[in-house]
Amino acid sequence: MSDYQNNLSKFWHELKRRKVVQVIVVYATVAFILLQVASLLEDSMDLPSWFDKLVTILLVIGFPIAIIFSWIFDVSSKGISVTEPEAKKEPYPGSNTQVQEKSIIVLPFDNISSDPEQEYFSDGLTEEIITDLSYIKELLVISRSSAMSFKGSKKKIKEIANEVNVRYVLEGSVRKSGNDLRIVAQLIDAQTDTHLWAEKYTGKLDDIFNIQEKVSKLIAQELDVKLNNHSKNTTNIHDIKLFNAHYKAVTRIFRFTEEDMQKAIEELDVAIQEIGPSALLLSTKAWAIWHMVNMGIKPFEYLNEAENILQKALILDPNFPRNHAVLGWVILLKDFRLAITHFKKALNLDPNDATALQGIVVIISSLGIKSESINYYSRLQKIDPLNFLTMWLSGGIPFYQGDFKTAFTEWNKLFNNTQIVGASFFAAMSMLYFENKEKVLEFANSAINYKSNLSYDKLFRMLKYALEKNMDKFKDEFDENLKISCDRDCTMAHHLADFYSILNLKKEALYWLNMAITKGFINYPMIVEKDTLLDNIRGEKQFAELLVKAKQEWENFKV
Repeated sequence: MSDYQNNLSKFWHELKRRKVVQVIVVYATVAFILLQVASLLEDSMDLPSWFDKLVTILLVIGFPIAIIFSWIFDVSSKGISVTEPEAKKEPYPGSNTQVQEKSIIVLPFDNISSDPEQEYFSDGLTEEIITDLSYIKELLVISRSSAMSFKGSKKKIKEIANEVNVRYVLEGSVRKSGNDLRIVAQLIDAQTDTHLWAEKYTGKLDDIFNIQEKVSKLIAQELDVKLNNHSKNTTNIHDIKLFNAHYKAVTRIFRFTEEDMQKAIEELDVAIQEIGPSALLLSTKAWAIWHMVNMGIKPFEYLNEAENILQKALILDPNFPRNHAVLGWVILLKDFRLAITHFKKALNLDPNDATALQGIVVIISSLGIKSESINYYSRLQKIDPLNFLTMWLSGGIPFYQGDFKTAFTEWNKLFNNTQIVGASFFAAMSMLYFENKEKVLEFANSAINYKSNLSYDKLFRMLKYALEKNMDKFKDEFDENLKISCDRDCTMAHHLADFYSILNLKKEALYWLNMAITKGFINYPMIVEKDTLLDNIRGEKQFAELLVKAKQEWENFKV
């Protein structure tokens, strides 16, 4: 839609909202009737010939006055009032907006090699093209994690484009046989369902980088955007050994098994020895370590190794966005302020770094900072809409704002549609603030996974036993591993404070609230007003002291 058409549409919407259209219709109808009556009166009562002309003139003069009046004022059963400007809807983003003209998703290139183990190669080419395009400021490029969710999908191009809200789609295939390559790529306008171009490339393995650059340039030319020169601060790879080592490891990491994670780290160590120090390989190794700790495979202390690795990577390349993005996640639970600093550095180098965007939104949303949460989340939702964390944040942002009904709706939808880990627990937590205990227990009994040992499933069971006042089962769930997680995660510590407050165990509730605030849960508005589950400890002296601490931290915090 052109700017002219778009502005015309907006103006028509405003005319209808201010009831100007209704006034015009009513005025025209009444004017027609008055003119007929004037003509009849002039004939029947022998009035002067200028009488109906006077009525016509008055009606013409009154028409713009009526329109201006209807534009400025609103007439209702409550009286006459000035029409308020249309409130800008500031929802917790989640629904698709108008498709951006220059927007694209690069679908995972199909591996049509005879060896399925070459999958990493086609995935690597996909990610490299995404990286190239993501530096174009005028172009919205869907991130790797959302693009990869369509791997092996049978959905039609138009369906995929609608799902991620883009206009253009790049798809292709890779055949790798020994040192020989054959790559096919085609660009499709999903809006018109037309192929803009299709190209075939053949060459040797080392030609992969030239082919990738050619594809990116063709897309830039077709969409009339400038392909930036970002060789100094990008993840782009120009060495086939580095390419193979990195993307083999990435493929293993995203299988999310202990065996694959460990294998990825071992192979990265070998590659670092053979190729030499590399910021890319070091940050990939640190990312694998973070995942192992996050999955509970390795203890929390293992993150110290990841931090040391990333410090070495930063010395090698301080302008590499991924170094800062991964370091932000590694140190998040230790120092969330420093984590934000690294997330922001990553975004300054690459505004489309989804990993950094996710981290910064997780932090500031938990602090209840609405405007900045939504600004950052809007960007994240555009470039990485199908990532599980992006979807989880659709409930997380309203939850920490105290909008519990919206949070429940979003998280319950996620639980029903995606089975995202923790979604059912957070849906139940939201429910606690606007439903009675019986309703929450009814939901819990239908949604709890009793077999899982994941932290949020354990917390969900603890919540249920707290509501039932079943202390034995409550204590059984709170094992050493979960305690360690709650010791280091401020939001988990906050949940425990709520649980113990429900049980009226004030000493324990205050202990965990102190732990939550100390570790970074300084969401003062929620603690002081929204979190009614803490009501059992509000009269305690320590609670008042903790409020002062949280308020001071919250007011001094800046993103």
